[in-house]
This record gives sequence, structure tokens and C-alpha cells, in this order.
Amino acid sequence: MADAKITQLTEDTGLDATHVLPVVDVADTTMAATGTTKKVTLATLANWIASYLGLGDKSVRAFRTASTALTAGTWATLAFDNESYDTDTMHDNSVNNTRITFNTAGKYLITGCGRFTSNATHGLRIRLNGTTEIALISHGNSSANPEGTTISLLYSFTAGDYIELQAWSANTSISVTSAEFAAQKLA
Repeated sequence: MADAKITQLTEDTGLDATHVLPVVDVADTTMAATGTTKKVTLATLANWIASYLGLGDKSVRAFRTASTALTAGTWATLAFDNESYDTDTMHDNSVNNTRITFNTAGKYLITGCGRFTSNATHGLRIRLNGTTEIALISHGNSSANPEGTTISLLYSFTAGDYIELQAWSANTSISVTSAEFAAQKLA
């Protein structure tokens, strides 16, 4: 290959992640003043390009492992002590564990859900930066059985924004027995 021009090489139409591509590292002048030829796998190059362009998976799914008792007529901010995944350090299980914090700006799909112990009038809402309500859903009495409620929205966040999931009930002796909170970057 040292004596061949790239245009003289045979085209490889069966590329996969393990194929190696030549690159010139202009910061490394050990081979020549113009740079050193090195190799990179297609997979490494693809990951670098995705990172450089701000692409790739930016998502989190947090959940709680214990019930939260609700006080009638008061919004309770839910804490999440476990994660299924977190690809962008958006949630911490112990510090500010009520929050999903956006490290990467963009449009995200947000979902939250909670399971309530009875049919009491109840609701979920999502608050932005501790003050602004950006989504709300509520349900009236429907049956004597426990009920699950889901909330979702598409929203554009800037880096540093955070959201919290809150639960509410009109009745006493109601708990959220389980809850999940997730964010997935779309663009």
C-alpha cells in the first residue's frame, strides 16, 4: 500500500465494523513532518463522528423501589433510587435523585408513570427547573382497583435544564406504589 495511490486500490463493498482505515495523525510527527499514518476501525470512526456531531443515544430511565405516601391536595416530588440505563449522566440515584438533568441540548421524548393504590382522584405533572409546569394529567375516581397513570410530552431542553415528576391525590391514605421517569433524545 505504501507505493499505491488510493484511487488504485480495490473497492471493498462489504464493510463492517472491524475493517481498518488509514488516517494521518498530523499531531504525531514521528514518521514525517506532515504526520504519522495510523489505523482506525470503522466502528471507532463511526463513534467519533457521532460524538463530534452530537449524535448517539442520550437517554435515561429511572425508577423507584419504594412507595411514596401522598398528602391530600399536595404535589409530591418523586425520588428515583434506581436506573435501568443512563447514557448521558442525566440522573443520580442519591444526589438530586428527583431530577433528570439535560447535559445535551435538544428535543426529547419524556415519559413518566405512576401506580396509585386506589381509585382516588389523582394526577401526575412534570416541572421544568423546579418552577414551570410543562405537562399535567389527572384522573377522577374510576374503580376500587389500583390505577396506573402515564404522562408524556415532546419538549426542547437546553443544557443544564432539569425536570421532576410529581404526583398528587385529592384523597388521604393514597400512595404511589411504583413510578418510572424517562427521557430519550430525538434530535
